[in-house]
Amino acid sequence: MEATGLHEQVVAFIGRKLNVEIDRQNLPYFIPHRCLIKMLGTETAFGVNHYS
Repeated sequence: MEATGLHEQVVAFIGRKLNVEIDRQNLPYFIPHRCLIKMLGTETAFGVNHYS
């Protein structure tokens, strides 16, 4: 199932603005549409991460 809704519109708006600046400044960056982020530690804001 694909994410939809207002939060997706906000993400698209912010991504568009950032990409304009990345291009304007000729920076070697890109913004992936989807990504996975690996936590550096086992503690989270919600308590202990039991999945690492």
